Amino acid sequence: MEEVPFEDRFVPKVEVDWERSFWWWYPITRAIHPAMRMASLVISSLGVVMMLEGVRLADWLFAPRFGEQFANVYVRSLANIPLAPIEGGQSQLFSAIGLRELAYLTFCLLWLTVVLGFFGGILSRRAAVELGQRTIAPWGVTVRLVASRLLSYMWVTGLHLVAISVLLILPFVLGLVARLGPLAYVAGALLLLMYPLVVVIGRLVLSMFVCYPLAVTAISCERNADAFEGFSRSNNYFFQRPVVAVLASAALFGIGWVGYMIVFWWLLAGWHWMRDAFLTGAGLTTAELFTGPRAEGATDGLQAARLTTWVVAGAGLTWWIIAAYWFSYFWSATAAVYLILRRSVDNTDLDEIDAVAASDAASLPNIPPPPNMVPTDPGATPTTNS
Repeated sequence: MEEVPFEDRFVPKVEVDWERSFWWWYPITRAIHPAMRMASLVISSLGVVMMLEGVRLADWLFAPRFGEQFANVYVRSLANIPLAPIEGGQSQLFSAIGLRELAYLTFCLLWLTVVLGFFGGILSRRAAVELGQRTIAPWGVTVRLVASRLLSYMWVTGLHLVAISVLLILPFVLGLVARLGPLAYVAGALLLLMYPLVVVIGRLVLSMFVCYPLAVTAISCERNADAFEGFSRSNNYFFQRPVVAVLASAALFGIGWVGYMIVFWWLLAGWHWMRDAFLTGAGLTTAELFTGPRAEGATDGLQAARLTTWVVAGAGLTWWIIAAYWFSYFWSATAAVYLILRRSVDNTDLDEIDAVAASDAASLPNIPPPPNMVPTDPGATPTTNS
């Protein structure tokens, strides 16, 4: 066997297609970019304000009696102190929930569902388009699509609550049977026989909190998606790939802090420099703004008091937008997790996202008849010149 010199040997070159092998790397590492844009931060700030104002409005409308009653019941339950029965034979815990409390909770649930669905749908869709298709979705098209599916966002939560309520009917009926005295043992035995319902109810409760963001993203991204599709996709993806979801979420949480520090120093440095330039032009220093002028010939205290209000408002706005980054990043990270889970379970490409059709249908231009065609009345067939 003839030996081939080393320099004449052919070594095949092996290349790794990083785009195909590590497809999950792009949505994870780029998730901070949609969240850091100023338009997204402003939308997030508006969404947070809407949520807080809705809860405040519900408190003003219904004035629920929450607070000390629930705190006392909770402390006594921890200390194993039996709750004193009151009117109707019910405990203090249930007596504290009246019509006003139910109205308050219902209003808050509906309000938060609408606000989270609308603003979360907008932010998650724009993030999914940017992470999957590597382009930026127009704001107008995104808002119209999300607004057209607003009922689906609301019904995602409703599906969970309806399913849980239906499953709780059986234990409730057994509780009514247990009041009949001798049948209490039978009702207790049947309750243990229905123990498998614990798995179903617990999964629905977990899904209502964990899978809700994924359901909102599914409704925003899939073609003609509704509440049921968002419900089924979010549950299937999460419960089939829980480890992938947790690992992706952990990685995104760490990367999110990078974006937060960038936004923090970006806005805070910009505001401080702009504030100092403004105060220099007004003849004030930061110390004089808050403590009043001390040297002779300095700007009077009235001017400083007038400017203090606006400077404090600007600082508050800056901190509010910085805090709103986490709301924006939450939905951007949710879009990244959804795209990764969908690719892992269904092997669907990242760029397969519902495209909104143009509002104006494209039409062909009017083509004039050939020269040898003699136009006739609209109802007649054109004739040719012979």
